[in-house]
Amino acid sequence: GLPVPWPGGLRENQPSGRLRKPPSAAWLKLQEHLDYMGHRPRPAEVCVDLGAFPGGWSSYLAQATKAWVISVDRVGPTGKAMERLLERENLDYVQADALDWRPNRRVDWVFCDMTLHPFKSLEVLVDWLQHRLCRRFVWTLKYPPKKSSGVEYLDVTTRVQSELSQIPGVVWRVRHTPLQGAEIVVTGGIAGLERLE
Repeated sequence: GLPVPWPGGLRENQPSGRLRKPPSAAWLKLQEHLDYMGHRPRPAEVCVDLGAFPGGWSSYLAQATKAWVISVDRVGPTGKAMERLLERENLDYVQADALDWRPNRRVDWVFCDMTLHPFKSLEVLVDWLQHRLCRRFVWTLKYPPKKSSGVEYLDVTTRVQSELSQIPGVVWRVRHTPLQGAEIVVTGGIAGLERLE
């Protein structure tokens, strides 16, 4: 068979002793995406987590990578786990609509795991990339059952190919994660963008 990076092909997904338990289990999925991508945020890089509530991805990024995290969600931060997360010096919480919010300068990474129609979500990613607002991205596109949405896997991947191939310099990959159900992740970056100091 093909070699796999972890015994049995499954990663042992336990937070190390250095990490507080994140507010949700979504961090497991993000860790897998970053491992697959072969890159992860470095300390002092700026990351934006769109649709951040309840905070699993933001928590993982702030704790495990030591990056500066801007969490954006229209829901205000609530709950003890979020309160602990907001105590971190390397995390800012912005209460705003994640679909419309944009940074005032380019960031290193943008992350999105929002539950919304995949074409609307892709529209937001395309806007970020066309305006060169990030260097790298991890973006989940969720497609609900075809009965209720009229959209299926091939529709989503075809639209991704069509939209992203038109943006100069964008390098990307699409991956279906079967354990996550009806969603794909698009990871990549924009070639030639220098890191902001």
